Amino acid sequence: MPEAADIAAILRFTLHRLEQLGVRQVVLFTGHFADEQPAMIAGLARDWTSGCSAMRVLALGVNGTAGAPLPPGHAGRFETTLRAACHPETVDLSLLPAAGPQEAGGDPCGPQRHDPRPTACPQPARRLQGRPPPRDFPAKDAPALRRVMARWLADQAGAI
Repeated sequence: MPEAADIAAILRFTLHRLEQLGVRQVVLFTGHFADEQPAMIAGLARDWTSGCSAMRVLALGVNGTAGAPLPPGHAGRFETTLRAACHPETVDLSLLPAAGPQEAGGDPCGPQRHDPRPTACPQPARRLQGRPPPRDFPAKDAPALRRVMARWLADQAGAI
């Protein structure tokens, strides 16, 4: 697994190459919700744009989309709906385990998610962290979510 410094180095190298090729604007877009990745690309964009480069760099994340029909969330309904909008053939909710006590009637994102004992929260269910859970994601919302996100991304890129 690459470290943040390795990823940042690859991105910096890529930005330099893009600049050499005459690219005038780059959008660094992360689909990851963990705080360190949006922070990393925001730092890269800030450092790049504060320099002498004519190439503009914008850092955005999937969790910053304004006006999305679903609230952004990791490993839940939002990501499942977005995945279905982009690659519907990869979403198969029949592969999910049956709802156990950690989901049925309880808090699906409760402390059992972090309990290392296998019986506390089975591994496949541990991945269902988002609120609301993906189990009954609204497939009908997938195209609208993709349209809103694409429009937002285009608007952000056009603003710089």
